[in-house]
Amino acid sequence: MQRAITLTLSTPLYYHPSSQSLDELIEKTIHAPVGYDAMIKAEYSFREEQLSISFISSGERNGYTEDEKKIIETGGILARKEEETEEIPAGRYIFEQLPILPEAKILPRIILPYTKEKEGLFYIRLFNESILECIAQLLFPSL
Repeated sequence: MQRAITLTLSTPLYYHPSSQSLDELIEKTIHAPVGYDAMIKAEYSFREEQLSISFISSGERNGYTEDEKKIIETGGILARKEEETEEIPAGRYIFEQLPILPEAKILPRIILPYTKEKEGLFYIRLFNESILECIAQLLFPSL
């Protein structure tokens, strides 16, 4: 957990709903245009000393328009569009940017250091930052 930091997300990140799995969204992120952004809301729990993960919902967006970028750059808040029903809410998070794009089968090992409670909620954010780089981030709500 030494790579994790506390992050305050001052505004929510809004997404169009998606029904795709983590592995499908990773594949889509790799091949998507720069600016593509996806998220998965997930829940972890321990059952009989085994960590299990349930994916609750997912969302995606195809980047920001130039007008939206200007609003963000000046510290403004983007209005939620009617079709954007998924979100990573504003708030404090334990945050880590991963060195890999995590396949669902290895995700329990990756999140284990962050599972301080018997169960909890977390978000996975995937985005295509540049032609050569796709990013994966973990966000665990913090008090």
